[in-house]
Amino acid sequence: MELMELTRKQQVALVAVMEAVALADGVIAEGEQRDIAHLAGLMGDDIYRDLLDDADGMFPDEASLRQYLTTIEVQAARELIYGTVMQAAMLSPTIHHSNSTLLAWLRETWNITVEEAPS
Repeated sequence: MELMELTRKQQVALVAVMEAVALADGVIAEGEQRDIAHLAGLMGDDIYRDLLDDADGMFPDEASLRQYLTTIEVQAARELIYGTVMQAAMLSPTIHHSNSTLLAWLRETWNITVEEAPS
């Protein structure tokens, strides 16, 4: 599954999770801005801004976002959303993905299997 194959609902979820993880520490650092800009470029800047506007209006807090995320049922979409956000988090030292309770909750709720890299 590719980003543009996601439904509007799934795209809103992706943008909302990306923003929530980036804002987890209260500020979006330069690396996080770069990751968000990259995602916006892949999706189309206007589409991304429109999705972000939707997400901002729909999710006043993390609890409402989590409730919405439980309605994403297609496993391939779940894995793409999680993988996209996790990849950005792992590439950006400013995103503390290991401390992200939202990502941990998503992994469990969506039954995402994370393979450990060989050491």
